[in-house]
Amino acid sequence: MSDQFDAKAFLKTVTSQPGVYRMYDAGGTVIYVGKAKDLKKTAFQLFP
Repeated sequence: MSDQFDAKAFLKTVTSQPGVYRMYDAGGTVIYVGKAKDLKKTAFQLFP
């Protein structure tokens, strides 16, 4: 994956609904799977 992650742009699109999220390493391999009752709250905790 050559694209740089833009946390600010990402946070503008996240909703406050429950859901599942995945984190990837630089090679595109899933390194973490999580679930949240409020995705927006969780995203702001992960990307302050």
